[in-house]
Amino acid sequence: MDYDPSDEVKAIDDTKAGVKGLVDSGIVEIPRIFIRPPHELAEELNMCKATIQVPVVDLSGIQVEDGCKKIVIEIRAASEKWGFFQLINHGVPSRTYSLMYLSICSSNNVVHYHPLLANQISSVWIHCIFQVITIHCCFNIFSGYNLKYSRTCSLFFRVTYHGLQSASIDL
Repeated sequence: MDYDPSDEVKAIDDTKAGVKGLVDSGIVEIPRIFIRPPHELAEELNMCKATIQVPVVDLSGIQVEDGCKKIVIEIRAASEKWGFFQLINHGVPSRTYSLMYLSICSSNNVVHYHPLLANQISSVWIHCIFQVITIHCCFNIFSGYNLKYSRTCSLFFRVTYHGLQSASIDL
């Protein structure tokens, strides 16, 4: 019998809190939609043997003449070729990264989800990525198989004629 993941996708989406919503509802088994077949994992292991260098964009020269233009060109090239890149010398203190890491991981590397209440999550749970603030649990939730779980909070800022438009929410 063919596997139809639509019931599992609906259960995840209906919670409006992602996997946390499933856990809070008392789920006792990992949904099949999150489990990848062994042959796919073997293919991925073979692909990972190649040495890959992620593009790095250095922001340290942004204040010098033509520095901004050079950085924009590097970002454009990396985005067109790779779709992503690593920023360095961006001014975010390394302590901030350490605190972020410590806030999600315990000493035994078990991930702890941010303790938001389901109603707080559902207030910003949305599939339209063009909203100012969104929370997603799986970007590929409607792809039909093998979801990749991560909770992502996205903040989008748009420039308007009246300046920078932004929004805030207490998470």
